[in-house]
Amino acid sequence: PAIINGKKSGEITYKKRLKSLLGLVALIGLAAAAFFTIFSDWIIQFFYGANYSEAANVLKIYIWGGIGMSLGFVVNQLLIIENKTKIIFIFGLISMLVNVILNLVLIPRFGMHGAAIATLISYSVIPLPILFIKY
Repeated sequence: PAIINGKKSGEITYKKRLKSLLGLVALIGLAAAAFFTIFSDWIIQFFYGANYSEAANVLKIYIWGGIGMSLGFVVNQLLIIENKTKIIFIFGLISMLVNVILNLVLIPRFGMHGAAIATLISYSVIPLPILFIKY
């Protein structure tokens, strides 16, 4: 609501609130990713046991995709506010295609680590460039 009201109030207020929201989302995402990267070995051991210890390395990669995913959610909301909903479909389609292609390339080479890398890249391929270009 603060972003929508900021849009109604004027471009300066809109951009200021938008930057605050993006900063907050990025900060929370970075904190969560850092936490899980540091403690993933212990978390996997605690919940799943030693037989799944290799999953900790996958989690260390995969968790960083949460930043792109969170920022992507914000970008989707901004596109809705700006009546550019068709772009959401196009970006979602591109992200999906990137994920499928990267999975086809990376999984045979790197196994589950390749799948995590593909997901990380596909979650980040759309929102990050949009944010840097537009906002």
